[in-house]
Amino acid sequence: MAAITVVFQNGLPAKEGEPIRFQPGQQMLGEVVLRPQKDVTCRHLWVGLRWRTEGRGDFDSEEINRVDLFQGTLRGGTVHSFPFAFALPQQPWSYSGVLVKIIWEISVEVDIPWAINLRHQQPFLLLPHPPDDATS
Repeated sequence: MAAITVVFQNGLPAKEGEPIRFQPGQQMLGEVVLRPQKDVTCRHLWVGLRWRTEGRGDFDSEEINRVDLFQGTLRGGTVHSFPFAFALPQQPWSYSGVLVKIIWEISVEVDIPWAINLRHQQPFLLLPHPPDDATS
């Protein structure tokens, strides 16, 4: 029905196969790009900043911030761009262990009346410095 893309305007370039990296406390700048195939009535275009866990044990998550970027009609065949900005918290940091992972992401939800909402998640890393900076 519609292609959804999250484009980050800042952050540290990602290594191949990794998401883009941000520093704790940094201001994240980005935009949501929507390309609907046909006209879509949008009650809300929600963009959220959140983290979640994956792995063994209890599931945990927290939505840090959520903003409503747009309400109205998204015209089919047109590219729509909606900028956003989030102040990133100091923690928890991204983590990928054997038993648990902490995953940060931007979540996008297009609230469509009488239809299944469109959703997209774009992961990123929240780390205080690149792993290459570790001293031995």
